[in-house]
Amino acid sequence: MAEPLSLREAIKKGRSSLGIKQEALAAQVSCSRSLIASFEAGTLPKKEMLKKIALEFKEADRIVLLGTAEARKILDGDDDDLADSADDAAEDMITNFMKLRRSGDVDLSGTWNAMWLTTVNQVENRNREVINVRRRWNGTWQLSNEAISADNPDGGYLWIARMELFDNKHLLGYYCARERVVLAKGTLCLELQPNGREIVGVWDGLNFDTMWASGLVALTRSTGNHDPGVALDRFIKARPTMPY
Repeated sequence: MAEPLSLREAIKKGRSSLGIKQEALAAQVSCSRSLIASFEAGTLPKKEMLKKIALEFKEADRIVLLGTAEARKILDGDDDDLADSADDAAEDMITNFMKLRRSGDVDLSGTWNAMWLTTVNQVENRNREVINVRRRWNGTWQLSNEAISADNPDGGYLWIARMELFDNKHLLGYYCARERVVLAKGTLCLELQPNGREIVGVWDGLNFDTMWASGLVALTRSTGNHDPGVALDRFIKARPTMPY
């Protein structure tokens, strides 16, 4: 039987599994390369840094890392989800169900055109943006706008979103501003259309006007003549309103 890995070995193994260098892992967890090097040489990370590193690893490597004797001591008494993982506890029911529905065979990567329906100064506003979509190492999707929409100079901002695709159809996730002075953040619930060239859905969160804002969005692939404004109008017309 193989000897269990030490924490330093588990960190190095997890990083190698991602195919990244120490500099890249350091950037992902907001520390210096030399600090990552020290962890791989045997220095023990503090609890919060250990959690950050674990969250960047693939699931199998995360379990190995958090199952090391050193990690157990660092997380001793911690009752959050990572501590549960360190104890190899069963994940809760909703996590297991979502895992069964997670999709990995649809490629959304590329450039999309978006039309957002929101408000600025209590007035309805439609604004276009160019959205970059890429798959992250763990299968989730990252969305971000290239620039602030010219249609929304007062309420627009640079943002980034992390989403997961379920049943090859439903995109669920959250977004937040990339600018520290902008507090906007919220959730996204989107649906990939059968043609594979359109995504429509709803957003809820903090915007220019209120904490309790909500609106609609349509995205179309940049190739072809698919206008996000047309897709948004189609979605508005087809979307049911309460009471259903």
